[in-house]
Amino acid sequence: MSQRLAPVLAVVALASALAACTSPKGGTESAAAASDLAPREWEPWPPAETPKPVRAAPPASSNIVRLMPKEGGWRIDDLFEYVNKTTGVSILYDSGNATFKQAKIEFVGVHEIPESDLFAWLQAVLSYRKLALVPVGPRSADGKQQWFVMDQADPSMKSRPWFIDESEVFDFGDRDGLYVVTTLRVRDTVDPTRARNALSPLSTATAGIGRIMDNGHFLIIGDFAPVVASMKHLLDRINAETPPSAAYRPPPPAPPAPAPATK
Repeated sequence: MSQRLAPVLAVVALASALAACTSPKGGTESAAAASDLAPREWEPWPPAETPKPVRAAPPASSNIVRLMPKEGGWRIDDLFEYVNKTTGVSILYDSGNATFKQAKIEFVGVHEIPESDLFAWLQAVLSYRKLALVPVGPRSADGKQQWFVMDQADPSMKSRPWFIDESEVFDFGDRDGLYVVTTLRVRDTVDPTRARNALSPLSTATAGIGRIMDNGHFLIIGDFAPVVASMKHLLDRINAETPPSAAYRPPPPAPPAPAPATK
């Protein structure tokens, strides 16, 4: 009897040994499978609003400026002198610049704007003459920034961009002629390279001024403020309408609360 049981016992022992050797691997595979099934945390969308950076606001003024048309148009230097006397903003320019000498600002009808918007208006009208105002040097003792007139086609214009936070982009959407840089967030399920390629046709092509780069998480953009605002509108639409990844599994709903015990 003992001789007949010996082979059976050997088989059982061998099977137990093999099971012991393979059980850790099986446990690892089970843990990996369980990890794959675990819900992945994705960025909520739309994201929570971030506070805007504190920026020195222009002094509040209720004064209204009446801009009167001139026969033959405003000479650029006369316009600069008028803006300087009204706002106190200093402007540097090269009177030998061919574009500057030939350009005049002509319009029809009286234009009334708040005094605090006069400098922004100046930037806007100059942009249609292919001229741009860029910040130069440190601020004055009273906090005012000095500005320099440049051709929009001058590549060195990119050396002094005006940085704005993404939360401020739409506030600068009507600032024609203001060259800005900012970063725009890309939803974690959106391919940043494809988003960049979709927005690139909007970039200002003059002298390669418009630039878009991606670092894998957000886009770095340098361009005129209205162009950047348009890009943000489109990117917000792309972000909002791109669903979570197919790998995303929402967590199961919470079980209902137990009914209160009745006596």
